[in-house]
Amino acid sequence: MRVAFQTGADVTEESSREHELNNPNYTVNPLLQGLFRRGIDRFFHYSTHSLENGQGISSAGYWVTLSNLDRTGRFHMDYSQAVENLEGFDIIFVRGDDVDQTTEERVQLIDSLENVILINGGKATLVTRDKGEIPHRFVGDEDLIPRTINVSSSQDLIKAWEEIPGPYIVLKGRYGFGGKEVERFERTREGHNQ
Repeated sequence: MRVAFQTGADVTEESSREHELNNPNYTVNPLLQGLFRRGIDRFFHYSTHSLENGQGISSAGYWVTLSNLDRTGRFHMDYSQAVENLEGFDIIFVRGDDVDQTTEERVQLIDSLENVILINGGKATLVTRDKGEIPHRFVGDEDLIPRTINVSSSQDLIKAWEEIPGPYIVLKGRYGFGGKEVERFERTREGHNQ
Protein backbone atom coordinates (compact mmCIF):
# COMPACT_ATOMS: atom_id res chain seq x y z
CA MET A 1 0.00 0.00 0.00
CA ARG A 2 1.39 3.40 -0.99
CA VAL A 3 0.69 6.12 1.59
CA ALA A 4 1.50 9.85 1.44
CA PHE A 5 1.46 12.38 4.29
CA GLN A 6 1.59 16.16 4.12
CA THR A 7 2.85 17.91 7.24
CA GLY A 8 4.80 21.04 8.03
CA ALA A 9 7.83 19.00 9.10
CA ASP A 10 11.24 19.41 7.54
CA VAL A 11 12.18 15.74 7.25
CA THR A 12 15.88 16.55 6.84
CA GLU A 13 16.06 18.57 10.08
CA GLU A 14 16.18 16.32 13.13
CA SER A 15 14.37 18.57 15.64
CA SER A 16 11.53 19.26 13.17
CA ARG A 17 11.27 15.58 12.21
CA GLU A 18 11.30 14.48 15.86
CA HIS A 19 8.65 17.02 16.90
CA GLU A 20 6.30 16.82 13.90
CA LEU A 21 6.55 13.14 12.92
CA ASN A 22 8.13 11.16 15.74
CA ASN A 23 6.49 12.63 18.85
CA PRO A 24 4.12 10.02 20.33
CA ASN A 25 2.03 12.84 21.82
CA TYR A 26 1.48 14.50 18.45
CA THR A 27 -1.15 13.51 15.89
CA VAL A 28 1.07 12.15 13.10
CA ASN A 29 3.06 9.64 15.19
CA PRO A 30 0.02 7.66 16.40
CA LEU A 31 -1.17 7.40 12.78
CA LEU A 32 2.27 6.17 11.75
CA GLN A 33 2.25 3.64 14.59
CA GLY A 34 -1.09 2.29 13.35
CA LEU A 35 0.24 1.95 9.80
CA PHE A 36 3.46 0.33 11.05
CA ARG A 37 1.53 -2.27 13.07
CA ARG A 38 -0.34 -3.14 9.86
CA GLY A 39 2.91 -3.74 8.00
CA ILE A 40 3.22 -0.33 6.32
CA ASP A 41 6.72 0.85 7.19
CA ARG A 42 7.29 3.37 4.42
CA PHE A 43 5.45 6.55 3.42
CA PHE A 44 5.99 9.54 1.14
CA HIS A 45 6.19 12.89 2.95
CA TYR A 46 5.25 15.75 0.61
CA SER A 47 4.86 19.50 0.78
CA THR A 48 1.87 21.50 -0.41
CA HIS A 49 4.35 24.13 -1.66
CA SER A 50 5.77 21.68 -4.20
CA LEU A 51 2.48 20.32 -5.60
CA GLU A 52 2.38 20.70 -9.38
CA ASN A 53 -0.04 19.79 -12.14
CA GLY A 54 2.05 18.66 -15.09
CA GLN A 55 1.66 15.11 -16.25
CA GLY A 56 -0.45 14.28 -13.23
CA ILE A 57 -0.37 15.81 -9.77
CA SER A 58 3.17 15.50 -8.47
CA SER A 59 5.16 16.72 -5.51
CA ALA A 60 8.73 16.78 -4.31
CA GLY A 61 9.25 15.17 -0.95
CA TYR A 62 10.91 12.34 0.90
CA TRP A 63 10.32 8.63 1.22
CA VAL A 64 10.50 7.90 4.94
CA THR A 65 11.20 4.36 6.14
CA LEU A 66 10.17 3.49 9.69
CA SER A 67 11.95 0.88 11.81
CA ASN A 68 12.64 -0.03 15.42
CA LEU A 69 9.46 1.23 17.08
CA ASP A 70 10.57 1.55 20.70
CA ARG A 71 8.61 1.36 23.97
CA THR A 72 8.13 5.15 24.02
CA GLY A 73 6.44 5.10 20.61
CA ARG A 74 9.36 6.55 18.65
CA PHE A 75 10.76 5.19 15.41
CA HIS A 76 14.13 5.17 13.76
CA MET A 77 13.55 7.04 10.46
CA ASP A 78 15.56 6.89 7.25
CA TYR A 79 14.65 9.16 4.37
CA SER A 80 15.48 9.70 0.72
CA GLN A 81 14.51 12.60 -1.53
CA ALA A 82 12.12 11.95 -4.44
CA VAL A 83 9.50 13.45 -6.74
CA GLU A 84 6.33 11.38 -6.97
CA ASN A 85 3.15 11.40 -9.01
CA LEU A 86 0.45 11.31 -6.33
CA GLU A 87 -1.99 9.53 -8.62
CA GLY A 88 -0.11 6.30 -7.86
CA PHE A 89 -0.93 6.36 -4.13
CA ASP A 90 -3.64 4.45 -2.30
CA ILE A 91 -4.11 6.84 0.65
CA ILE A 92 -3.13 10.50 0.99
CA PHE A 93 -3.34 12.39 4.28
CA VAL A 94 -3.76 16.16 3.82
CA ARG A 95 -3.07 17.83 7.16
CA GLY A 96 -2.85 21.48 6.19
CA ASP A 97 0.26 22.29 8.22
CA ASP A 98 1.79 24.21 5.31
CA VAL A 99 -1.45 25.56 3.81
CA ASP A 100 -1.40 29.33 3.56
CA GLN A 101 -2.17 32.09 1.05
CA THR A 102 0.67 30.90 -1.20
CA THR A 103 -0.66 27.34 -1.43
CA GLU A 104 -4.45 27.85 -1.74
CA GLU A 105 -4.60 26.73 -5.37
CA ARG A 106 -2.01 23.99 -5.00
CA VAL A 107 -3.74 22.22 -2.09
CA GLN A 108 -6.93 21.96 -4.13
CA LEU A 109 -5.08 20.02 -6.86
CA ILE A 110 -5.32 17.02 -4.51
CA ASP A 111 -9.10 16.94 -5.01
CA SER A 112 -8.71 16.07 -8.71
CA LEU A 113 -7.00 12.76 -7.91
CA GLU A 114 -9.05 9.69 -8.76
CA ASN A 115 -8.88 6.23 -7.21
CA VAL A 116 -7.10 7.62 -4.15
CA ILE A 117 -8.51 7.68 -0.63
CA LEU A 118 -8.12 11.25 0.65
CA ILE A 119 -8.07 11.82 4.39
CA ASN A 120 -9.11 15.48 4.34
CA GLY A 121 -9.31 16.71 0.76
CA GLY A 122 -7.67 19.90 -0.43
CA LYS A 123 -10.82 22.03 -0.29
CA ALA A 124 -11.79 20.64 3.13
CA THR A 125 -8.31 21.36 4.46
CA LEU A 126 -8.33 24.86 3.01
CA VAL A 127 -11.66 25.87 4.56
CA THR A 128 -10.68 24.53 7.97
CA ARG A 129 -7.35 26.39 7.89
CA ASP A 130 -8.61 29.68 6.40
CA LYS A 131 -9.75 31.85 9.32
CA GLY A 132 -11.59 34.10 6.85
CA GLU A 133 -13.98 31.23 6.08
CA ILE A 134 -15.01 30.55 9.67
CA PRO A 135 -17.63 33.33 10.06
CA HIS A 136 -19.21 32.37 6.71
CA ARG A 137 -19.57 28.71 7.71
CA PHE A 138 -21.31 29.57 11.00
CA VAL A 139 -23.94 32.02 9.74
CA GLY A 140 -26.96 31.37 11.92
CA ASP A 141 -24.88 29.54 14.52
CA GLU A 142 -22.58 32.35 15.63
CA ASP A 143 -22.89 31.29 19.27
CA LEU A 144 -20.81 28.18 18.46
CA ILE A 145 -17.63 30.18 17.76
CA PRO A 146 -15.90 33.13 19.42
CA ARG A 147 -17.11 36.50 18.09
CA THR A 148 -15.22 36.87 14.83
CA ILE A 149 -14.77 39.83 12.49
CA ASN A 150 -12.71 39.62 9.31
CA VAL A 151 -10.36 42.60 9.28
CA SER A 152 -9.02 43.99 6.02
CA SER A 153 -8.92 47.71 6.84
CA SER A 154 -8.31 50.02 9.76
CA GLN A 155 -12.08 50.65 9.90
CA ASP A 156 -12.66 46.90 10.34
CA LEU A 157 -10.13 46.87 13.16
CA ILE A 158 -11.88 49.76 14.93
CA LYS A 159 -15.22 47.93 14.53
CA ALA A 160 -13.73 44.75 16.01
CA TRP A 161 -12.27 46.65 18.95
CA GLU A 162 -15.67 48.21 19.67
CA GLU A 163 -17.86 45.15 19.11
CA ILE A 164 -15.94 42.17 20.45
CA PRO A 165 -16.58 41.71 24.18
CA GLY A 166 -14.10 40.49 26.73
CA PRO A 167 -10.83 41.55 28.36
CA TYR A 168 -8.76 41.14 25.18
CA ILE A 169 -8.86 40.87 21.38
CA VAL A 170 -7.08 38.15 19.41
CA LEU A 171 -5.82 38.93 15.92
CA LYS A 172 -5.01 35.95 13.73
CA GLY A 173 -3.49 35.93 10.31
CA ARG A 174 -5.70 34.26 7.75
CA TYR A 175 -3.85 30.96 8.27
CA GLY A 176 -2.51 31.56 11.78
CA PHE A 177 -2.51 28.69 14.26
CA GLY A 178 -0.51 27.27 17.13
CA GLY A 179 0.90 30.68 18.05
CA LYS A 180 1.97 31.50 14.48
CA GLU A 181 0.47 34.75 13.15
CA VAL A 182 -1.52 35.11 16.38
CA GLU A 183 -1.44 38.18 18.62
CA ARG A 184 -3.43 39.00 21.73
CA PHE A 185 -4.14 42.58 22.84
CA GLU A 186 -5.52 43.52 26.24
CA ARG A 187 -8.44 45.94 26.30
CA THR A 188 -6.38 48.77 27.73
CA ARG A 189 -5.23 52.06 26.29
CA GLU A 190 -1.84 50.46 25.67
CA GLY A 191 -3.43 47.48 23.92
CA HIS A 192 -5.52 49.83 21.77
CA ASN A 193 -2.46 51.85 20.77
CA GLN A 194 -0.58 48.73 19.67
